[in-house]
Amino acid sequence: MNAALSLKTRHVLLASLNILFYAGMLAVNALANALPINGLNTGDVSALYPNLFVPAGLTFSIWALIYLLLFFYVVYGLYVSLTDTFDGVITLKTQIIFSLTCFVNAAWIFLWHYKLILLSELAMLLFLALLIRLFLDTEKLKLHGFIKAVAVKIPVSVYLGWITVATIANTTALLVARGWNAWGIPENIWTMIMMTAALVIAVLMLSKRGNVAFSLVVAWALIGIILKRTAQEYVYLDIVTAAYAMLAVLTVLIVITLIKRPKVKPVREA
Repeated sequence: MNAALSLKTRHVLLASLNILFYAGMLAVNALANALPINGLNTGDVSALYPNLFVPAGLTFSIWALIYLLLFFYVVYGLYVSLTDTFDGVITLKTQIIFSLTCFVNAAWIFLWHYKLILLSELAMLLFLALLIRLFLDTEKLKLHGFIKAVAVKIPVSVYLGWITVATIANTTALLVARGWNAWGIPENIWTMIMMTAALVIAVLMLSKRGNVAFSLVVAWALIGIILKRTAQEYVYLDIVTAAYAMLAVLTVLIVITLIKRPKVKPVREA
């Protein structure tokens, strides 16, 4: 009994702290553009390292969705901890990993705004590694039912999807900052290589794990690239055409995945 109470106490404590960490992370991201930090908003810093992979500004509105989903995640985590229903939904490990992602997220903001691009890249790679670990651990949990999917699985998948894209963008910015010439590969070709890398990851997530949420995020990033490239005076038709083709491939695969998804009986939530 004491051990069980101890476990519950730890779950409740971590879940409560995660709400605070989430709020702190949200505050840092809001202040990044409201102040802004170091006199530059996040987009201003990005503009200092121009490249063809950066999507339209509208694309970054996905952060509103991500933070809304993460709000569900932390609140649901506290709910299941308080009601002793955490078994099969969350673990102490996943709660600790999420805590770390909050700190790394906030740290990246400061590194990026102070133009410490190499350090921001290291932070982004750590960020990605933590989310991959969180995703893999979450996949092992018993997450049947609509509520658990919306509150746990989808938030982690969407978060991982966007940080995967952001890591590619951050890496590209670092290469621009360092004056790397991409081994002489033209910038438009290099951009399409990066787009292909994102597509391959999305396809693997669909084929191996049936993860539609992750793939929709990559599709959104491709739409952002199309909007950005067609809004400029010089339109890179090869990049736009490639993005449309990749978007078509993803759309077809997502539809096929949804059609083939086995129908399960509704599970009564605890």
